[in-house]
Amino acid sequence: YFGDAGSLLPYFCQLPVDGIGIDCTETSLEQILTVNWRDKELVLGLVDARNPHLENPVALVQQAQQIKSPKALWITPNTGTEYIGWTYGLKKLQLLQEVGELWK
Repeated sequence: YFGDAGSLLPYFCQLPVDGIGIDCTETSLEQILTVNWRDKELVLGLVDARNPHLENPVALVQQAQQIKSPKALWITPNTGTEYIGWTYGLKKLQLLQEVGELWK
């Protein structure tokens, strides 16, 4: 996290690892969509843990559903929630719970 990985995504996809995590507040979804993630587990840091603004859970699900055929897909905060404090960190985790319920 803390950086735009867009230009490195094709390289990351070829690494001999099972999963890749991407800070989606720094790396655009459009860049992520240009890579075939079929052989990788993908962790998308779609929830901005450095900003107290709460994202729309429906929009987060719609963004994540654009990723085609990864082995597995998780939506997470883009970094640790300590940057926004306990109260907002808890709200961000509750937001992730809402996303999980919508995803079903």
